[in-house]
Amino acid sequence: MDATCTFCAEFSANPSGEFLERYGELLATRLVYDDGNFRSFPTIGQIQFGHLLLAPIQHFENFSQAIVGREQSFSNAYAEIRSRVSALGHVLAFEHGAHRQSGGACGIYHAHIHLVPFPRPVSAGDLGLMVKANYSDLNCALRSVQGSEEYIVGQDSTGETWVLDGNSFGSQFLRKRIVEKLSLDVPSDWRLAAKIEPQMLGAVQAISGLFAVSQKAGVNYDRVV
Repeated sequence: MDATCTFCAEFSANPSGEFLERYGELLATRLVYDDGNFRSFPTIGQIQFGHLLLAPIQHFENFSQAIVGREQSFSNAYAEIRSRVSALGHVLAFEHGAHRQSGGACGIYHAHIHLVPFPRPVSAGDLGLMVKANYSDLNCALRSVQGSEEYIVGQDSTGETWVLDGNSFGSQFLRKRIVEKLSLDVPSDWRLAAKIEPQMLGAVQAISGLFAVSQKAGVNYDRVV
């Protein structure tokens, strides 16, 4: 655990952090998946309804670190999350991997992969990205960037997996690119999302249903609007 990390704070025995500051009066948790190694939950600042994050419970700054010794466990968790999210649309998955010391990313230096369902397929080409290389799966892509100061890996709804590497991309580079290229009416910075997002609340309920998560998990669905 990292005492400065909002995800670590949320995953702790006495949860706190950004999510609880915003939603603590409505939701005790937003977790929809927990296999003991990885957890998944709807993100603050939904790009599209059902936008999930997948994160390791243990603190790592990026997934190229997190998969070491855990590739099969990661593959299982990722496949499960992707399968469920695909019920809501064509999934684009990506990670902007960076280190706190080098900046970039989104201001949260706890590894997390985004899985975003869109009404139509979205490829790297649709986003105007010049990819470095294509890979057979995310584990291969993440192994290729181990030791990199900053990278972006992505996988579109067809399974095409790609890497952008060797650049300083700037904060929330891919989120901003998605919002711009797809002309989405959402903030390009997740921190500018409304304190209480109806889409976020609805996503917790909808995704929990896809995973058959018990309402005893602490989600007060009577107050989800």
